[in-house]
Amino acid sequence: MKKFYLKMGSLFFGMSLILAAAAYAAEQPYLVLEGPDVVHVGDTVTYTVETVGGTDSSYEWWWGYRTNDCATIENGVLTAVSPGIIGIRVAGNNTGAERQAQLHVEVVANENGDVGISGPDKVAIGSKVVFSATTGGVASESYSWVIIYSSSSSTEVARLNRDTGELEGISEGTVIICAFGTSSGRAGEKTVQIVRSEKQTATVSISAGLGEGFTLDLMLFIKGDIPQGASLYIAVLYDGVLRYLPGLSTSPAPFRTNPSETFYEKVLSVPITSIPFKEYTFYAALLDDSFQFVSNLDTAVVSAGYK
Repeated sequence: MKKFYLKMGSLFFGMSLILAAAAYAAEQPYLVLEGPDVVHVGDTVTYTVETVGGTDSSYEWWWGYRTNDCATIENGVLTAVSPGIIGIRVAGNNTGAERQAQLHVEVVANENGDVGISGPDKVAIGSKVVFSATTGGVASESYSWVIIYSSSSSTEVARLNRDTGELEGISEGTVIICAFGTSSGRAGEKTVQIVRSEKQTATVSISAGLGEGFTLDLMLFIKGDIPQGASLYIAVLYDGVLRYLPGLSTSPAPFRTNPSETFYEKVLSVPITSIPFKEYTFYAALLDDSFQFVSNLDTAVVSAGYK
């Protein structure tokens, strides 16, 4: 009888340990990691993680495994660089939970992708820049390079090496370069501006003409990144004297300091009846504190008047 009770006691004790272990495991927090398991080269994907049975204020991300440098990850944001396989691991910084927080991901090439060209949008005169290309985000073939458009038909704007993609700025203007994949047969294009200085980024233009109500209107257009400290100057030349807007003083004065991009803003509207019968020439330029040009287009000029 005594042995029976001992056996029963051992059985109950063992079951208690099993149940306690199960309860302990059930109470332990764990992570649920979600996101795509197939990512294409060039894609940026955000993975989400949730702590079940606990609270984490932040998470630590790392690789369980990774072939070559096919991807990077920071705070759950994965950037696919080249084909390969990776194992994403994550842990809760408060709970330390890791269980179920690994995800196998395959990075694949986008075989049907377009050709993308990498390189600057602007090249200074006299400078040489080597452009590169990828097909579907992967540099897996050779390319043939050619200029398919030039803003000048009489002056050489740039030279492009057909085999290497090296472009040399010759004179101010704009070209469109094309990279042709010799094996895929796909092509990509990129517009490149040839400028006098790499720091020059913005262009300014003006137009003048008849406005509503028999007025002469001057319209302003600024496009591009405007350097800090730049000021917009607008002047008008008549009777042989250059006068600056808005006050028409003969001393240089900025029309606008630190201007922003502008799309056809009316900056002057004068009734025709108040204009003598003569021609007016308007100028607009972006200048720095030293009265030096900071625009790709030194000066925008337009003439208007009535005779």
